[in-house]
Order: sequence, then C-alpha cells, then structure tokens
Amino acid sequence: MARQWTVVELVDAARIQAVEAHARRLMLKYPLRAGDALQLAGALAYFEKPRGRGFVAVDGVLANAAEAEGFTVSRPDAPQKGGRQQR
Repeated sequence: MARQWTVVELVDAARIQAVEAHARRLMLKYPLRAGDALQLAGALAYFEKPRGRGFVAVDGVLANAAEAEGFTVSRPDAPQKGGRQQR
C-alpha cells in the first residue's frame, strides 16, 4: 500500500506567507478576486520565469493578469478560428 502514496514536499509557513503577500500585491495591480490572486501568486512562486509556461483560465480578468505577468494563457471558453466555441 505504501507504493500508492505520492511524496508531497512540505512547504514552510514563510513560503505560504510570501505567496499570500504576493497575492495581495497582485490584487492591487489587477482587479482580481482573492482566490484568483492566490492562484496566480502560487503559479508565479512555482515558476520563477513564467515566460512560455502555460496557464489555463476561464475568468477573463485572471487570464489578462496571467498574460501580463508573462504566462502563455489558454482560455477554454474562447472562440476558435471561424467563430466556433471550443469544446
């Protein structure tokens, strides 16, 4: 049974506080909701250099903020070429 468990890296409180502080700064910079700001701050903490890294967002404000921070954003609800909705 032990082979079925995934090893999870422990995160210290200082790192969590740094992500929270970054989320607050992102909320001042962009009109993000708290959860969206935390998602983006977490992604930015994980990827030191977001250029070329993928980020999926349905919310337009979050997508725009992620793009402005350097992520390559995929918007599943965005129309494809020819005006059709992506499924």
